[in-house]
Amino acid sequence: MPPEKEYLFTRENGATFTAEKFLRQVWTRALTTAGVKYRKPYTTRHSFAAWALAIRCDQNRLANLMGHASKQMIYEVYGRYLEGVEQDRLKILAYFGRDFKRGWQKSLDYLRKLCESLYHAFWLEPAAPPQY
Repeated sequence: MPPEKEYLFTRENGATFTAEKFLRQVWTRALTTAGVKYRKPYTTRHSFAAWALAIRCDQNRLANLMGHASKQMIYEVYGRYLEGVEQDRLKILAYFGRDFKRGWQKSLDYLRKLCESLYHAFWLEPAAPPQY
């Protein structure tokens, strides 16, 4: 007997999760509830790219995230979706978070420098005498 497959996503009752069930039971219902015209889930990719461009995410990083060979491709494909989105730039940035725009490596570099500063301030340098 073959080993039981483990699924990353299952339904609440433990049943397997298929694209067809998702479209019928989750996606369509969510769009109807939200009052949004039906669109394929793939179109969320366009929204993601336009939002990332609106917050001025590094284009090379975005091309990498989207699986494109160059940042030129990003503007050719998704640039037209920017119209009307840039006015919501600050809301989008708040939604994504500054770490997304900065990129993980830059965030990690910032945290490393912060930790080094705290280490030097509290462990290597003598504490200042209390002020009375």
